[in-house]
Amino acid sequence: MPDSRPPEDPELALVHWIRPTRRGRLIVWPTAPVTNDALDVYNWHRARAERARRRVPLLREEGLRWIGAGYSLTLTAALYKDGKTHCEKEWHLRPLRSEADFRAALAERPSSNLLVVCGPDMGPHGEWLVHVEADAAKASPWDASRAEAFDGFARFTAGMGPTPTWESRRGCKSLASIPREFGAAFHEQLRKHEHEDFPGLEVILGGWKPDGARKASSALVPPSETDGVARAWIEPTRKLAPLPDHALEYLSGVALARVAEAAARREMRAEGVLHMDDLGDEEQEAWIAFKVERLREDFARLGPAVEGAGGSNPTFAAACAIVEAGIDDEDDQMDLLEEYNDDFCRPCWDEPALRHKLEDAREVVGDRRDKEERFWAMFARARSREWSRTPAGAWIPSRTSGPGGPTR
Repeated sequence: MPDSRPPEDPELALVHWIRPTRRGRLIVWPTAPVTNDALDVYNWHRARAERARRRVPLLREEGLRWIGAGYSLTLTAALYKDGKTHCEKEWHLRPLRSEADFRAALAERPSSNLLVVCGPDMGPHGEWLVHVEADAAKASPWDASRAEAFDGFARFTAGMGPTPTWESRRGCKSLASIPREFGAAFHEQLRKHEHEDFPGLEVILGGWKPDGARKASSALVPPSETDGVARAWIEPTRKLAPLPDHALEYLSGVALARVAEAAARREMRAEGVLHMDDLGDEEQEAWIAFKVERLREDFARLGPAVEGAGGSNPTFAAACAIVEAGIDDEDDQMDLLEEYNDDFCRPCWDEPALRHKLEDAREVVGDRRDKEERFWAMFARARSREWSRTPAGAWIPSRTSGPGGPTR
């Protein structure tokens, strides 16, 4: 897709490299500069803050439209990291439901992004509200993977009526409703599943945790900006359409296949051959959370990293611990090292310095994962695993599959 530059704005384009390009509906601003030039960094943050300030009236208008239509909202800090960090720790338990609450929250934090809270009972009329998204490759979202994601999204939602739909840097997103009994039966089995028939597709149902608490689930909606790109409307309606029957039929097939996989893992466990790579999704989440908590304990043992008192050594040790614990995704590694940086480093390292320490840690640690193996032994001894149970019955749609539905 060819780029074209929108009109210049001297308030936003402060220096020659802070200029946006247009990609279809989207206006794309440069990401944070990787440089030691303090003026460049300052100008980038200043331009980002100015865009956030100008979005406030539009955020207020959009938020009041959502509230008026019966949806519940929450906010994230638009100027912190990637703009997706929630302002409230338990935001999903205390969403913004009234105009007064929304106005007060936005007045307190005007540099915010806007999210619709999803999950059971969160639709405008008490429906089970789901977030459907089809994302291109994270590292290169403008390549062929974007067209594949949009094509998969169109096939999966074929026959669905008008519903809130928008475009982001990564791809296409929408909101839809599902029958409550479908969500209750399958929300555990459909978490974080890759769909080979629909590249980049994810259907985020939300639901409940084993202890009955509501799971956090939300959708970042226009005009929110992340990674230098403000989301743009494709279909700005606030009416909510149900997910088509052919999509429900496909998802129920996926869920039942995962139940069968869980049964196979249960047999492997009985034979004593289960490996960390054979965990189900819920167990995988618990395993990752276990590793993160053990790493935080390691961070506390490493203690403060103070400039002029050998502060580089504990910071590098924290980076090595992250890599050796089997945290392989570079973004996840960075998030954890930034956590150590925020909590223990005085003064804090800048982002390029942290990335450099992680690069050195990967080189030093190599393929060694001794810490991950120790964590696994602890996890396997301590955790009493709960296996997925077969739902009471498969979902049978009321009508035949719609157009574009996959053949199973």
